[in-house]
Amino acid sequence: MFGLLVFALGCKKTGVYGSSCNITCPRNCKDQICNIAHGACFECLPGWMGTLCENRCSLGSYGDRCKSKCDGHCLENSPCNHISGRCDRGCAAGWMGKQCNLQCRNGTYGPGCVHNCSGHCLDDVICNRENGHCDKGCSPGYTEDHCDQPCRPGFFGNHCNERCNSQCLAIKHCRNTDGTCIDGCRDGYIGERCDKCKKFTYLYFMKFVPSDLHFKAIYCVVYI
Repeated sequence: MFGLLVFALGCKKTGVYGSSCNITCPRNCKDQICNIAHGACFECLPGWMGTLCENRCSLGSYGDRCKSKCDGHCLENSPCNHISGRCDRGCAAGWMGKQCNLQCRNGTYGPGCVHNCSGHCLDDVICNRENGHCDKGCSPGYTEDHCDQPCRPGFFGNHCNERCNSQCLAIKHCRNTDGTCIDGCRDGYIGERCDKCKKFTYLYFMKFVPSDLHFKAIYCVVYI
């Protein structure tokens, strides 16, 4: 307060100092007020420090008197803005908000949380907030790290390891999640997976083939 009074009495206008009141106060002095004799700032604008407020806040801090700490989630570990604390280059993967201090909402991932999870993680677990991977695996019928790719034609189920029934009308066209024959069954067969015999037919043969991914072959024969 004493310094302010001296300043007020010594110069007729604000923002200057010196014996002739003709030197402009350092630009980062708060309210453009400085010591009338040597120009030292009484306080600095947010983001600045030093006698003349000539230095930015040290890395990792920002704001009024550089007392606030960055959250540390800026893209590529870049420092936050020394004035506002914002991440000027964006957020690291898994984080959002102006200061990158908020985790991605469930179902989103990546830098700034701009990507959507596939929705096919096993047991409806949310995907990894950083890379979108389904860390515990995929729901039946889906594959790849993001569980965003359906099983290739002719396969279904967990890990896409089960084959569609050969009695599907279109052998490679069963539902990727549960093996249901989408186009129906060949003559003599019924059931969602075409694994049952029609009326007036009987089960003739069932064979377990380990080399064929545990596929079961069922043959229905019409009564003569």
